[in-house]
Amino acid sequence: MRPLHRDFISDHRADSGVKRLCRVLGVSRSGYCRHRGTEVTRAERQAHEATASPRP
Repeated sequence: MRPLHRDFISDHRADSGVKRLCRVLGVSRSGYCRHRGTEVTRAERQAHEATASPRP
């Protein structure tokens, strides 16, 4: 999935819905949802790394 498509869907999903946007853009909804799942994981990992104390 192209970053442009991914960002557009993320920005407009509240207005039009993910299913409709994916259909119009010609991308799979499962691909978008998979991306969203990895995005949350990365964000959580980064937050954890930022708060973790450095090892001696």
